[in-house]
Amino acid sequence: MMSLNKWKQIGRRLLMGVAVVILLEAVHPAAVSCQQPGRDIQHQALAINIEVAVRVFKGDTFIDNLKMKDFEVYEDGVLQEIAAVYLVRKSDIERQELAKTDPPPVPPQTKRHFVLTFDVINWLPRIKEAMDHLFRQVLQPEDSLIVSTPIKTYRLTQAAIQRKTKEKICSELTGLLRHDIIYGNLEYKSLIRDLKSADRTADFLSSNLLLKEALFRKIRDYKYFDEWKFQGFAEYLKDLEGQKHVFFFYQKEEIPIPKGLAGSLELMSRDTTFDVDRIKRIFSDSTITTHFLFLTNQLEGEADVETFSLGDKLPLSDQLYAIFKPFHEITKATGGITTASANAFSSFKQTAAASQNYYLLYYSPKNYRTDGGFRKIKVRVKSGKYRILHRAGYIAD
Repeated sequence: MMSLNKWKQIGRRLLMGVAVVILLEAVHPAAVSCQQPGRDIQHQALAINIEVAVRVFKGDTFIDNLKMKDFEVYEDGVLQEIAAVYLVRKSDIERQELAKTDPPPVPPQTKRHFVLTFDVINWLPRIKEAMDHLFRQVLQPEDSLIVSTPIKTYRLTQAAIQRKTKEKICSELTGLLRHDIIYGNLEYKSLIRDLKSADRTADFLSSNLLLKEALFRKIRDYKYFDEWKFQGFAEYLKDLEGQKHVFFFYQKEEIPIPKGLAGSLELMSRDTTFDVDRIKRIFSDSTITTHFLFLTNQLEGEADVETFSLGDKLPLSDQLYAIFKPFHEITKATGGITTASANAFSSFKQTAAASQNYYLLYYSPKNYRTDGGFRKIKVRVKSGKYRILHRAGYIAD
């Protein structure tokens, strides 16, 4: 069994292993400590008061007039007593209600950490608009920001904020992002070209069929999702106090299926060493709100596809659904939103807006036991038909 520190090291490498700050000063992985001051105290407090970030919508409108008496919280189907409710806008507590409990609820940590991960094959101009929106309308001076590209990971530092304007930082970061997306996918695009070239060659050559099969396997497995990395990623973010918002940009793939290979089911299936239920529990326990931004491939000049929140089902090919479904389920388990659009800007604008306002609910679990089991959380609003988003539960460790 791999130790917790080992998992965190994997996550740190995933986020920070090749990190470069916006001031272009190298950051060594060891310089970023996974241990945050007060983490153990907070963990002890969470054993008494469980924190649940809750977003309540009617349509796309956030409902901001709810009180403690309007909410019900269930743990494993058992109604719990709510100890505190806070209405938070961005990082400011606008309103609070506290029940008389002993000990009193822990004051909430509302510092915000944003992580943007781009698993994108082609540079899309709308990504620049999304980055502009991030810096102009979303980020505040006290927020932290990490941006992961196909090549590197970048971290915004307080030194950068003090020495450069938002516009300058945004321009530099967008330029780095564009460079990394273009040059980080050269091998992938080269494999696609080689496969198309091989597909134009006569099929009577057995060596050609073997070549096409080898190329297709490489392309199919180019994007490999490793469970270890996801656990390390979650454990790394778990140690950050405050609210964690992850935006995962994933671009729809269009892998050509060569003649002679279309009937092979084994070739069509991609290996994602993924225990989805386990990753859902880990992400939920780490209080990470994940948003999945599925980017459809649309030619420049065509009308944008409307951004919309997806239900549990989407008419996708089996291959595509194998990639889409795990991330959609992780998103649901963390209280985030899944969008599908050709417009990276509208997708980000919608999901970023959803992350700005929320309630923080605290409750003390009845018969709490540190047995390592996963406790399921269900939040209800007593009256009215609303869309309620929150994490699925926590691990009682």
